[in-house]
Amino acid sequence: MRTLYSIAVSPWSELARWALDHHRVDYRKVEYLPLLAEVQLRAATGRVFARISAPTLVDGKRVLADSLDIARHAELLGQGASLFPGGPNGDVVAWNDRAQRALSAGRTLFFARIADDREALREQVPAFVPEALRDLSVPIVERTFGFLSSKYRANADSPAQAQAALVEEFEHLEACLARGPYLLGSFSYADILMATALHFVAPVGDRHRSMGHATRESLRDAALAERFGKIAAWRDDLYDRHRS
Repeated sequence: MRTLYSIAVSPWSELARWALDHHRVDYRKVEYLPLLAEVQLRAATGRVFARISAPTLVDGKRVLADSLDIARHAELLGQGASLFPGGPNGDVVAWNDRAQRALSAGRTLFFARIADDREALREQVPAFVPEALRDLSVPIVERTFGFLSSKYRANADSPAQAQAALVEEFEHLEACLARGPYLLGSFSYADILMATALHFVAPVGDRHRSMGHATRESLRDAALAERFGKIAAWRDDLYDRHRS
């Protein structure tokens, strides 16, 4: 059975899950806990010294450690309508570049917000930890987010640059959606990419992605959520139609 190592709160993991689920690809999902489960993932992938992250799909001897590569792999394996009109290296790639820029900018702002929110950090404690130990586990979660923030700091924008990047990408998305509800004429991975990029501005509701209230608020950017309410509504409709 192929295995997807993913992080529940991560939009990159959601990109991989959505593509696999769309194509009805069978897989086992394993929650990856940075720092705590690094040895497990290195053993599963055989990547002893290379940089690792989630999502990572292990399918036999194939190891796919990028959400776009996982989506392309799902396209080859699965059923249902193609998510890559024009082929795996077509117009979707340009939208992937835009989504990755927005996601990286959103991550910068999210890390800054959650670092100051003890309740949101507490909500990241794994479910298997007993209630009596959850408060004691918060420093471990805090250290994990500090590790992740340090890991991605070299590629991070300043907060002002991150805000500007989000505005630029979502203004472009808004203009493109004025032509129709799908970015490439029919439902595609481009739509999945940009819908998921909104995760760090206005996370989708609990009906599709359950999370604690404090976590939701630390993900949410109130000013941008209000400014881009129309595309957030588009995203919600896309989930209702295409994300069971």
